[in-house]
Formats: sequence, structure tokens, C-alpha cells
Amino acid sequence: MEEIFKQMLNKMPGYIQGKKSLIKGESPIVYHEIGETSKSHLIYGMVKDITNSALVITYNDSQANQLYEDLSFFLGNNIMYFPSQPTLYYFVDAHSPEISIERMKVLKALINKESRVVVASIEAIMKKLLPLEVFKEYWKIFNVGQIIEMEILQKSLILSGYERVEEVESPGQYNIRGGIVDIFPMIGDLPYRIEFFDNEIDSIRSFDTLSQRSIEKYNEIEIPPTREIILNHPSHGKDSFVSLMDYFSEDFIVFLDQPHRIKERHAGISSELEEDFKGLLEKGEVLPNQFQTFFPYYDLTKSMTKRKLCIFQTLIRRIDPFTPKKILSFVSHPTHPYHGKLSLLVEEIVHWKKRGYSIIILSETLKKGKLLIENLEEMGIEGVLQGRPETDLVGEKVIILKGGIQRGIEYPEIKTIILTEKEIFSPMQKKTNKARKKSKRKMDPFVDLNVGDYVVHEAYGIGKYLGLEKIQVEGIQRDYLNIKYARGDKLYIPTEQMDLIQPYIGGDATSVKLNKLGGNEWKRTKGKVKKAIEDMTEDLLNLYAERQTVKGYSFSKDSPWQGEFEDGFPYEETPDQLQSIEEIKKDMEAPIVMDRLLCGDVGYGKTEVAIRAAFKAVMDGKQVAFLVPTTILAQQHYNTMVERFSNFPVAIDMLSRFRTGNQMKETLLNIKTGMVDIVVGTHRLIQKDIKFKELGLLIIDEEQRFGVSHKEKLKDLKKNVDVLSLSATPIPRTLHMSLVGIRDMSIIEQPPEERHPVQTYVLEYNDKLIRDAILRELDRGGQVYYVYNRVENIEKVAHKLAALVPEAKIIVGHGQMAENRLEDTMLSFIEKKYDILVSTTIIESGLDMPNVNTIIVVNGDKMGLSQLYQLRGRVGRSNRLAYAYITYEKDKVLTEIAEKRLQAIKEFTEFGSGFKVAMRDLEIRGAGNLLGAEQHGHMAAIGYDLYCKLLEDSINKKKGTAQKVKKEITIDLPVDAYIPNWYMPKESARIQIYKKMVVIDSMEDFYDLQEEIEDRFGDLPIAVSNLLKVSYIKSMAQKLKVFNINMKNNAVYLYFDREDFINMEVIGALVKVYGKRIMINASDQPYISLKLSRLMDKQLEDIKEILERIMVLQVI
Repeated sequence: MEEIFKQMLNKMPGYIQGKKSLIKGESPIVYHEIGETSKSHLIYGMVKDITNSALVITYNDSQANQLYEDLSFFLGNNIMYFPSQPTLYYFVDAHSPEISIERMKVLKALINKESRVVVASIEAIMKKLLPLEVFKEYWKIFNVGQIIEMEILQKSLILSGYERVEEVESPGQYNIRGGIVDIFPMIGDLPYRIEFFDNEIDSIRSFDTLSQRSIEKYNEIEIPPTREIILNHPSHGKDSFVSLMDYFSEDFIVFLDQPHRIKERHAGISSELEEDFKGLLEKGEVLPNQFQTFFPYYDLTKSMTKRKLCIFQTLIRRIDPFTPKKILSFVSHPTHPYHGKLSLLVEEIVHWKKRGYSIIILSETLKKGKLLIENLEEMGIEGVLQGRPETDLVGEKVIILKGGIQRGIEYPEIKTIILTEKEIFSPMQKKTNKARKKSKRKMDPFVDLNVGDYVVHEAYGIGKYLGLEKIQVEGIQRDYLNIKYARGDKLYIPTEQMDLIQPYIGGDATSVKLNKLGGNEWKRTKGKVKKAIEDMTEDLLNLYAERQTVKGYSFSKDSPWQGEFEDGFPYEETPDQLQSIEEIKKDMEAPIVMDRLLCGDVGYGKTEVAIRAAFKAVMDGKQVAFLVPTTILAQQHYNTMVERFSNFPVAIDMLSRFRTGNQMKETLLNIKTGMVDIVVGTHRLIQKDIKFKELGLLIIDEEQRFGVSHKEKLKDLKKNVDVLSLSATPIPRTLHMSLVGIRDMSIIEQPPEERHPVQTYVLEYNDKLIRDAILRELDRGGQVYYVYNRVENIEKVAHKLAALVPEAKIIVGHGQMAENRLEDTMLSFIEKKYDILVSTTIIESGLDMPNVNTIIVVNGDKMGLSQLYQLRGRVGRSNRLAYAYITYEKDKVLTEIAEKRLQAIKEFTEFGSGFKVAMRDLEIRGAGNLLGAEQHGHMAAIGYDLYCKLLEDSINKKKGTAQKVKKEITIDLPVDAYIPNWYMPKESARIQIYKKMVVIDSMEDFYDLQEEIEDRFGDLPIAVSNLLKVSYIKSMAQKLKVFNINMKNNAVYLYFDREDFINMEVIGALVKVYGKRIMINASDQPYISLKLSRLMDKQLEDIKEILERIMVLQVI
């Protein structure tokens, strides 16, 4: 592959001249007319032909990331990313070490003289560093037999930034106990334990942070510092700093991407930091020399000119302060997308071939590459996979290579095209892929099992999960879940029985009491809860069974107009959206009344799903009521619908405070006479004077915002009407109903393309930081939400903010305003007439403003978790990086619940975490009584999951559909069946895969999971392959009611209960197939015995085969 890309470069005059100049030391050279992806191609060539080391400097982190991704394709593991570190002169609660660790990894590679290509933004390299030799002094090497005084060791750890703690758990911590020192290095997976004999190091061992037990012995270890600048080092002075460039060996190249933009960015950062610093210096919060930690632009450029320097510039212009020795052209053009239309691509290929072009297509996997070749060959285009460059690049064939870059490139000079899979296959094409199996998907939020979590075992009660442990029994190795109970008792559960435990979700974790193994304590507790559940089951069933018996309206199948309407959606649907739409339509077409909850994260496209359901209802002549919690949201949904339905004869109206009395009267009459098809409205929609002519569908948006009284009013409306509820964070009561199957739930878990998680900070309120955050947003042309939830002094707060940020235009909005004024306020903000909207939590409810990408929440500790999550979801609704600052009063002591809420928001910054937030809400508030309005729970005794299970059992019993108690299957096969640590280093990943194995239900599941594991982690080790087969065997055994499978003397024994034993026809067919290899025992304890192959690999296949055969025979 390398040869192909080098061969291309060596045909290009601009590249050849530039290479010669740099080798001769003629620098700087400037390239113009160079495309984004071709920069990476050129860097790759220079690095391979001249030197193995380079520093690529660009103007911001986003561009640095893009270059890093492309260079990873060309250079593989030789590339490293040096991220920028935010400079905050004030204390922030939520601090993440990941950036420091990544930077330290780069410094370590350079200290060790490794040849690397490092990509960084100007912000990342403007920070001063200690000289390499000085910094190396703080990279401590410890070896067995070394003499060192404990006091000197402790002093060096403190200077290096290590924090002394009682028990070492995280990077950057140390602990001293007598002659033992525990240190968790900044870089590395495990902490070390150094044991002294007097002043001599006697032994060094790694240890486990959970058990605090030693793991492995070492002769030598390296402990890096935790920070880049050691402030009180003797050499620390004005001229004692260097830049990242000084860490490289002499022979390296600096690539400078768009120097004019780099200069602008440096100036912007410097003035911002200087302004911050001056203000804090006046208050005495910083020291005068603290600002001298950044290099001026001139110092950095001066250092660059001493190196081999290659500059990328889109247009020819003055590049101050550089004087180019050569200005060269490297002409390249980006390719355009084909939106999955292979016929268009084939036409282009034919056209290019006529012009003598060579064509390369990059495919993410070889499997996809082969499929592409097959598709092209069917259309008359020859292709070759991983072709030979010396012949194929100039031949007639299209070369397909494994890999990927951001965008395709055309090199007109050398008549070569590089295309990527992304451009050929648009998302529309991906729709034809095998649909993800979700029809029976049950929401399982419990895959996040972490060490130290409390868990509930149905038979043994509440224990503490201590992690996965490999145990060898009679030479066979397996993974077990280690659960600790009261009095230090341990329970080891085989991973194939993981379904017997679930994480404990109930009351306050600090008050959880571990159960004792043995004894009747747990049985008594479970019995009490079971009785309480049975008492309430009847009421629960009466409430919801009514909906199952009431005959609803069966909507017709989709009309041609429905397809036309759906094709008018301007964005690409996610697979989850399509799945949800399908589930909702199926419910609407059924004769039973629909009651479905659509649970999708904020901004994931729930509204579009609801609009399609509304269209379907209207097509059958039914009316649709769209209920929303706020006037502003009603206006927004109304506008969206008017726009979406503009090409169809659908009458849409609105009932809200934004309408005059006369308009309301007219709307009410039109609803009654059927002249309105869809009405959007607030709680005004559920008043007694509203009479629908033919209501067919009720959509409730932001369901968690409606109180119990509103929901009671809805009961009359809902009895024979299909109901679709939308929510990003369902309240625990709703969650209950969905999880135990009382209501149906559709889930949208995938974000739309080009959305990033919201960068969330939780911190004390600080005027300077608030000003910085607002100016950063305004500088990029964005707007800001400033949430203050007390109407009485919101104007005063806005006035104070105006004094803090005089350059911003501020407007105030809250729910107590006159409707016209509030409407004008919101519209003015939407139309970008103002920069900051100071408002109450009225903005929480679904307002969609893609230009608002910073939100500041004042007194976040006083708000509910669900509310904070909704607020944060108001930003980040475009492809820009968004920021949320959740603040609390300075020097305020937070309540425990407030602290937990803020902690949860900090944890769940990734997408799709609305459901997790609702689960955490359950932990904090308790899930409560299913029928009650209060949301405080009584399930601390047995945990949420077991409570739900007992409830489900009770409902089934009352319905007369009680399930037979499953007999736990015992499988004892002498094979290694586990996931090795080297294959999946992260325990959370192993837990997740074990969970998925437990729920394997069919051959399709088996192959799906096998494919997923191979895709994510590579070829399956034998132990993992065995584990998958054992899981599938267990699933089949469960269906066949086999309760024990074991092996002895090279034969497998399948044990059944007498009433579940196979019939004579099946026995006859098995004897016919297996002959003397099979033995049938039909005694009081019946079993089947089968002689197995002597080959270990074949034995599991034999067991799998006989079970599959029995299943097929039983069906026949």
C-alpha cells in the first residue's frame, strides 16, 4: 500500500522540488493550492523520504484532530496527538486528567528519542516547558537494590505533583505506610508498591487497586511527573523554558498549516489570557510570574525558522515573519459525493479511464472492499483488491485498498483519483443493510456494572461486586464475578449465570446493608416486599388492562402520500428512528389502543417520528392533538408542522396563550366541526370545553413536565385514542411501566450525524469565567442561554450581567410575561437580534436553536437532575462543540442530593445518556409506588430490578399466565471458556460482552455477537470461541428443558426432567443418525449420552449439533 502512495508523490514535480530543497536545508518552503487531505499525503511522503520525526502545527484543535485522523491512515502507529490544555486560573470541580496523560505520553516518547510525528494546535505548543534534561530529572527510575532515603523520595513525589492519599486508586496518587510506598504513575495501567529494607529498595510489585493485593514483580519501574512545569525547581527562571520543538531530535521537519490563521489564533488566546490574568492579579488571586508560562508568537516563529520548515498556505500571500526560499504548487481538488448511486460512479470511472486516470478507492474493511469489487464488476468495471502498484496503478483496473481518509482527492497533474467509501455510499445506501434486530429489544440499562457497585442476587441478596476473577479448576480456566457479602463472605458466580444478578438501584448507597450468605434474613425481606407488591397488583392491572380491552381504531396501511411525505424529510433518518416509526405504525394499525413511550435523547429526532404518526392519522380522516408543556414550544412545533405539511392539504392550528380570544373561539369551532386536522397546544388542549369531532391520536411531548392533575384530565381523552408520549428523560414512574412491560417503549439511542457531546463544567460561580465563556461563544458568532430560575429578581441579574459583558446585547424572558411580550422576546432571540437570553427554565422544554451553543445555569444545585439534563440538551444541536456551565453559589455547602445530581451530570456528558440520567434519578429519588404521584421509593430493601421482576411475576400470576419457574442449567464442560484480559483489557467491555452472551437466544444472535466481537476486538481466541459456543448451547438447552450438561469419559450427558423428556419419534431419528455413538436412558432420571470426537475443538461442535438436531426434530 505504501508503495502506491509514494509512487504517486514521486511523479509530482512540486513534491520532488520541495523534498530536494528540505534535504539541502533550503527552508522555509511554501506549498499553495493544497487540499486538506493532500496535506497529510505530502507530510507522509516527506517523513518517509527525509526523516522519521516531524511536528505538524495547525490553527485549532478541530483541524489538528482532522490531520491526526488522516495521518493515522498514512503513518499508522508513528503518529501522536498533543492536545491543548485549557488554561483556567480558577478552581473547577470537574477536572479530567486525560489531556495531561496524552501530553505526557508525547513528552515521554520524545524524551526516549523515539522517532514520532506529532500533531498539535498552536494553543497546545505555546505553553512553556522545562528543558528536556531538567524535565528528565523528574522522570524517576526506581530499581531493586537502589539506595534512597524515604524523605528524599517523598520530596521528589511532591515536587512532581503527586498527591498523598490514604489508599491509592487513581493516577497521580501516592501513599507511604512505614517501609512501603504505593505510587500510581501518571502513565500506566497499574500502581506500584515499593518495599524498603532500611534505605534499600527490597522489592517492586504492581498491585490491584480494588483488593490492594500485589500482582507481579518488577526489577525496574519509571515514574513520570504529573505536571509539565515544576515551579520550584532551582533552574526555574525567566530564560529556563523551552517549547515542544526543543524536545525533538535535530533532524526533524516543522509543518505549519495556514500561518496567518495560526497568528490570529495565538493573538486571540494571548489577549484573552492576559485580560483574565490582569483581573485576577488585581484581586490577588494569582502571582505576577504565573502569566509567563506562554511563548509570544515571535519566539515560536523564531524557533521554527531554525528548523526544516514546510508551510501550507491556501492562497499566495505575505507570510509574516517568514521569508520563503521556494513557493511550490501542489495542485489537488476534493472529490464530490455520489450519494450511493453506483451508476453515477461508474459513469465517472468510464470518463476518467478515457482520460487516462488511475483510480484508487479506500474501503474501511477488506470485506466491504470485496463487495464493492463485485458491485463494480457487475456494472462492467474491473477492480483489484490490495493491488500491485508497479502494474495496477497504470492499468485499467480500479485499485481498492483498506483504509480511510476524511475526503477523497483528485491530482490532475498525475491523473490520479483517490475516492473514499464515505463519498460513494451515502447514508441512504446504508438503509439497505441488514436491519438491526430490535423487535424484541428489551431496554437493558444494567450493562454498566462497575467494580464496587452493589448488586442483588435473587437467591442470596445484596452484595458488593469486586470485579471479574479468573479461577482455574482441574486445569480449566473460567471468569467468575466476585461478590462480597457481610462478614467478608465471597460468592463466585460463573459469567454464564450473570443473569442472576443486577446492580442494586434503590435508596442511598451509603446506607446499603450487605446480606449474610446463609440464614433467613434475605428470604424474610423478599417475602415482605412480595406481599406488598401482590396487594397493589390488582389496582395496577385494572388501570392498564382496560386499555387492552377497549377496541381502538385500526389505521390503514401506509398510503402513497405517506411515502411522499416521509421522503420530504431533509435529513437522513437514523436506524433507530426508522425502527421506532415502524413500531408506532404497527401499533396504530392494530385494533388495540396504542399507549407507546418514545424515549429518545434531546435532539435525536423524536418530533419527526411523531409528525409521521400524525400524518398517518390524518390520512385516515382522524384528528391529532399535539400536547406540549409550554407556549413557546407550542409555537415552535406549530411552525415546524406548518413547514413540514406545506405541500399537503392538512389543516394545522394552535391553542396557546399566543392566540387572541377570537382566534381561540374560531379554533375551538374548527376542532368541533373537523375543519382542523392537527392542533398543537398547551394544557389548554385538555380543558372540558374542547370537543373533537374525530380524535384519533394524542401526542404528548416532554411527558415528564406534566403533573398528575394534568394526567388525570387526560384519562377521559385517552380511553379509546392512540397515545404516543415523547420524552428524553422519563420520570421514574413512566420508566417503571415501560420496563415491566405495562407500556410499550421505542428507543432512539443514536445521535444524528455531526453532533458532539456537550462539554460540561460543574463549578462555583465566577464572574471572570462567565465573562470568558460568553465572549468565547460570541467570538464564533453564537448565542448564549443564561438560566436564572427566580422571576422576582431576574431583571436585576440581567442588569448585573450587562455590566459584566457590556459588549453583549441581552434580553430577558420568563413564563410570567404577557404572551405577546414573551413571543416577541423569543422571536427576537431566534432572529439573532440579541446575544444572550437571560431566562427561567422555560427554555428547558424543547426549544430548538442551533445557533445557541453555550448555556450557563445559575444555582444548578437547586434543580432536579432531569431538569439539568434537559437544560443542557438545549445546546449542542448543531455540528459545533457546545459548552454547559452548571454553577452553584460560591462557598456554599451543598446538600448530599444536590451533590449527587451535579456528579451525575458530570458523569453523563456523552450522547444517549438521557436514559442513564433517568436511572440515576431513580437511585437518588427512589422509583416509588407505581400508582402513586410521589416519586419516593420503597425498594431499598431489595433493589429496583428485583422489585420489577417480582411485580411482573405478580401481574402474570393475577392474569393467570404465571410462567413456570426456570430451572437453572448446570453446564460442566472441560474447556477453557473465558475472555482473556489481553484480548479485552477493559473490564467494563468484558462485562458487556458477558452480558450479551447470557441473552443469546438463537443462532442469529450467536453469529451477530461473534461478528461484533471480531469487528471490535479482532480474531477470536479459542477461549472466547468456546465461551460463545457454551452460551449458545445453554440457550438451546433451556429451550429443550435440559437442566444439566456434563462430560465424562469422552461422552456428553444431557439430563432432562421426566415430564420434559423427548418423545419416541425423536429418539428413533437420533438413533438412526448417531447409531452406536448414542445411548438413551429413559429411567426416572432420563438422559441422553453421546460419544464425542477425540479432538477437543470438535467436541463443542458435536454437542451443539445434537441439540440443534433435537430442536429441529421436535418442531417436525
